[in-house]
Amino acid sequence: MLDNPFEQGMFEEGDDVAVDEYAGLRDNLVALPAAIELPPGYESVSQLRDAMERAWGLTWVSVSKDGYLARLPSEFGYRHTDDGSLEIYGHGALRAVRRSGEDAPLRLITRYGLESRFGDDDRCQIRVRDRELERTVRESFWEASSGPQHPAWKGLSDWLDREYASHRDPFAYWEL
Repeated sequence: MLDNPFEQGMFEEGDDVAVDEYAGLRDNLVALPAAIELPPGYESVSQLRDAMERAWGLTWVSVSKDGYLARLPSEFGYRHTDDGSLEIYGHGALRAVRRSGEDAPLRLITRYGLESRFGDDDRCQIRVRDRELERTVRESFWEASSGPQHPAWKGLSDWLDREYASHRDPFAYWEL
């Protein structure tokens, strides 16, 4: 009789994983909508699809007027959220999202972006986020009670334009 090479109880009780949680991961095929939001600098969905192929390394399995079937590279994955949205991740960072809704377009995510966030203390934080490294690059706080326009929004937007001139291109600046 052979000895068990594993620790006692190693394969006994564990968390159940829903089958749907890993849907599509074996071949990394994902169905994408026909509508893809065009970022500045792209004149057609066809041009954007070519850029996705080059930058991400995905392959288009089928292309039709109703939508696309794409094979994501091994470093990419996707998930369907509880609200019906589709999220595509590359190297751990969110790279594209399609909100729930029949006609919702796929929106590609840029590495750097300007975001606002309200806190419980009636303060608004405006920040330039590096989505790949998940960190705040620059930020400003503002009391929402002082008016509807955050005074630092334009300054941070101008800084982002100067420091990362191509920040609106969803393929610019990503290291991975």
